[in-house]
Amino acid sequence: VWIGVTVLVLVLLRFAVRLLRGAPVPPGQPGSLAVRVAGWGHAALYILMIGVPLGGALVWYQGITSLGDIHGLAGNVLFFLALGHALMALYHHYLLKDGVVARMMRPE
Repeated sequence: VWIGVTVLVLVLLRFAVRLLRGAPVPPGQPGSLAVRVAGWGHAALYILMIGVPLGGALVWYQGITSLGDIHGLAGNVLFFLALGHALMALYHHYLLKDGVVARMMRPE
């Protein structure tokens, strides 16, 4: 439970920072399929990183046990989406060598 609460608080802080500072312009042609898929992936990550802990909180604190299976499935989807995100970062870093990982690590 506390891991979920911690994740939710950290994601909300990260989301606030992103709203205040914005996000860097993605590499590639604006509107290209790769840029659109990356945008959808990031949106899905944010939705799940907020939705999974909220769903868990509803199950735990409100006793809405019917959400338990959805919470578990969404958690698994989040895990594999985060794994795909990490693999794409490694792909950009080691194969494309386009500096995407460096952009993620340094403040702008």
